[in-house]
Amino acid sequence: MNRERRIFPDPETACEALAQDFVTTVARALEKAARFTVALAGGVTPARFYRLLAQAPYRERLAWERLHVFFGDERFVPPDHPDSNYRMARETLLDHVPIPAANVHPMPTQGLTLPAAAQRYETHLLECFAGPPQLDWVLLGLGEDGHTASLFPGFEPPPEVWVAAVASAPKPPPQRLTLTYRTFNQARQAVFLATGPGKAEIVARVFTRPELNLPAQRIVPREQLSWYLDEAASAHLST
Repeated sequence: MNRERRIFPDPETACEALAQDFVTTVARALEKAARFTVALAGGVTPARFYRLLAQAPYRERLAWERLHVFFGDERFVPPDHPDSNYRMARETLLDHVPIPAANVHPMPTQGLTLPAAAQRYETHLLECFAGPPQLDWVLLGLGEDGHTASLFPGFEPPPEVWVAAVASAPKPPPQRLTLTYRTFNQARQAVFLATGPGKAEIVARVFTRPELNLPAQRIVPREQLSWYLDEAASAHLST
């Protein structure tokens, strides 16, 4: 697996570089494959990235009809709730690009219990991939405690599952759905996007203290692991 760490002056520049690289990655992959599968993340910085993809020139450079969008995690709230990752992705990106509705795969958050919703999405993933899910590209954030997606320190999803129910997350809302380490580590490429001074301490821990075994440190995709940081988030790293 290849690893890379890229540092940019500010969040805007980091997101711009990520948008450019994403377009290039998708185009190259679609030269050999019929579709490209991604898992999106929630959060303020990803929202900036999504807005870029929804605008020129990126909007016109992506083959939206061949992209399939999944989600790395979701708060167990209705899809129109302010806390919904799906709502954020829809309002910043999906409503503004010509992606077919059938190509968008939100996590179910209504009409089911939390465990049943996790099982439903896992079944959906297995059907979409005709077997173990192998996403092409996943976007991840980094919490100040080292969590990523809704994989928090101290939470250990069953090793055999692809989607886990989180009944008591340490930050609200407590009920969540998340892809597991097993799923993320079957992806071809994982990208962390972390910006701002509030992330500087945890970024340094992730890169310099492997013994902590933080959730973000346990993401090991099959081919490529990339970090996109701004100068503030990387302030405690040596050059």
